[in-house]
Amino acid sequence: MNSCKNEIDIQLTNEEKQWLSQQDSIIFVPYKAYPPMDFLDTDNIQKGISMDILKLIEEAIDYNFTLHYAGNWDEMVNFVKNNKN
Repeated sequence: MNSCKNEIDIQLTNEEKQWLSQQDSIIFVPYKAYPPMDFLDTDNIQKGISMDILKLIEEAIDYNFTLHYAGNWDEMVNFVKNNKN
């Protein structure tokens, strides 16, 4: 029986690595109340499937995304549409 591994292999091209190094930040906007994808735990820490995936990507490409927490769906959509930093 195969077990799930907590790692992924992402091979970035030199061009992708260069582009990534030139970014001040890349913002990820999780939704606070959409379990099991996104939610706050009892300590008010963002959790969920999307956060688990984001952490795996961060480790694989050696990059830390900036989080902007959205209180509701409209706030999340408007933030992304307006590309606010």
